[in-house]
Amino acid sequence: MKITGAKTAKPITKKKMKSFDEQISTEVDYLGGGYFIQLMFTDGRLDPKYKEMYSSSGETHMDLDRLNWGDDDNPAWLKFWDIIDLSQAATKWPWNYKGGSLEPQLKKLVSQIIFPRYTSWCKKYLSPKSLEIVNSDDRLIFNFIYAVFNGIGWFSYFSDAMNIYVDKQGITDKKILMNKMVEERINNKWAGKYHIELIEQGGNTIKELMQKGII
Repeated sequence: MKITGAKTAKPITKKKMKSFDEQISTEVDYLGGGYFIQLMFTDGRLDPKYKEMYSSSGETHMDLDRLNWGDDDNPAWLKFWDIIDLSQAATKWPWNYKGGSLEPQLKKLVSQIIFPRYTSWCKKYLSPKSLEIVNSDDRLIFNFIYAVFNGIGWFSYFSDAMNIYVDKQGITDKKILMNKMVEERINNKWAGKYHIELIEQGGNTIKELMQKGII
């Protein structure tokens, strides 16, 4: 017997995951700072009231620190700073400027700089089961990409938390895990003692990006 009026079920299509470049672009847009150099305090481009906040920063752009990262064996790193030097950013770019027409090219280079660290640190610090879960979820990937920018200490810190949730507590729900990663950022205790406000701010920003559906 032919059944009439029945609706044809739509095929379930798997959501395409974001590329690494897309993830980096979102990070730079919403979490990564623009250009900064200490010279800005002496030539009037930046109010001296921010001097304490930037006391440990030398020259930074898109969350990359030229002095402290020391990634000279990566051609993308060298090209990134060559472009900035050729643009005479040190004397001409305003504070927090992303690069104007150069921004897409610089973002692409940031992706090439971060990717080797991300893949290496994920294998080193995440358990096999945690790594499998992280690399299957856009939000968790975004969280751990941002952890690369935070530094190897913080990457290890968040990896340890992820491993406990997955391997010891048996949590595999990606949404729950991402919420817990955000909570770890907001309620962080560095070395069990120090709360870092900058990490908390990053957690609150990620939480807002999730609520808005940006990530």
